[in-house]
Amino acid sequence: MKLAERVGQIKFSSIIKIADRVREMEAAGKKIIRLETGEPHFATPSVAKNAVLKALKDNLTHYSHSRGVYELRKMLCDRHNYEFKTNLDANKNILITPGGKQAIFYAMLSVVGGGDEVIISTPGWVSYEEMVRLAGGVPVFAVADRNQDFENSFNIIKEKITSRTKAIILNSPNNPTGKIIKEETLRKINNLCLEKNILLISDEIYNQIIFEGHIHRSVLSINPELKNCILINGFSKTYAMTGWRLGYALAEAYIIEAMLKLQQNSVTCPTTFIQYGAMAILQGGDNFVKKSLKVYRDNRDTLMRELKKTDKFRMIEPEGGLYAFIDVSKINKDSHAFCLDLLEKGGISAIPGEAFGRGGEGCVRICLATEKKNIMEFIKRLKKIYAI
Repeated sequence: MKLAERVGQIKFSSIIKIADRVREMEAAGKKIIRLETGEPHFATPSVAKNAVLKALKDNLTHYSHSRGVYELRKMLCDRHNYEFKTNLDANKNILITPGGKQAIFYAMLSVVGGGDEVIISTPGWVSYEEMVRLAGGVPVFAVADRNQDFENSFNIIKEKITSRTKAIILNSPNNPTGKIIKEETLRKINNLCLEKNILLISDEIYNQIIFEGHIHRSVLSINPELKNCILINGFSKTYAMTGWRLGYALAEAYIIEAMLKLQQNSVTCPTTFIQYGAMAILQGGDNFVKKSLKVYRDNRDTLMRELKKTDKFRMIEPEGGLYAFIDVSKINKDSHAFCLDLLEKGGISAIPGEAFGRGGEGCVRICLATEKKNIMEFIKRLKKIYAI
């Protein structure tokens, strides 16, 4: 049987493909230091797990409202309304989804049509491009300048706009670089989207993982009515809940309605009892966020300090998020080959920069959300393999 053309137009996720290969090696008895995964090493906090157990005991195992449990929707809207002085309505402006990735996918399918162009800032998360293609759109890449430490540039994005531009995707802090979009840049991009009637999709999944000395500005802080804008967030990264698959989208009512149609006709609703765990973590997860951020920051500082001792590697300083993006081009300009070499010789898994689109080649991404001993072992093996 011939498969649909749309499937042939997209690629397997490079990150998941590598992670699956590492799992196969581990199953064969090989010990691998896992630095390729994009998730915290911590267990999900007990407050969330206990709430789910109670929900199961209380038989909250049937369909929830297709928008998500009302109490969770209201809790999230109340938090954003308090912080940003907005007027989000839990019955109109929010959709709870099975993961932030699903929310982005709904956004693409709701807005992007045949031939529409979507500007993606790169290096960037691997799935944006494929989602655009699945929606029938054309990905257009705004490549951040490596010499400027991959700082998002308004001018680079602006020059990519054409009469067919339908949306711009921003991710701050960025995966993989850890860069945070400056408030002035975000404001200019938002104003340009309003002027040109372009949708701005703001992926803020790492918004609570911000390192000392840096500030993250949500699009809500400059566009409180979310005019021509969709804000994406979730629970996976902040609260070590990657396997729970729970995210949400905030937007104008008509956009949420369109996304809701997709949810009702695909997954129906998010898993009911999981949403009770999310409510619990929103009320009792602040200490976990502070504790985990301290670990990530310590790992970042240790790695930067050690890599500064050599001229063979250059690490772009992460301002937030879970990752370090390291320029390895003086060793090997082929990032995929470098990662295979690191895996075979050092037993360490990392993600090649080419997976993150144009501008990423010659770099590798490692996850900072790991035990410090793994960061130290990574440094030790780098020194041994590459004589630094």
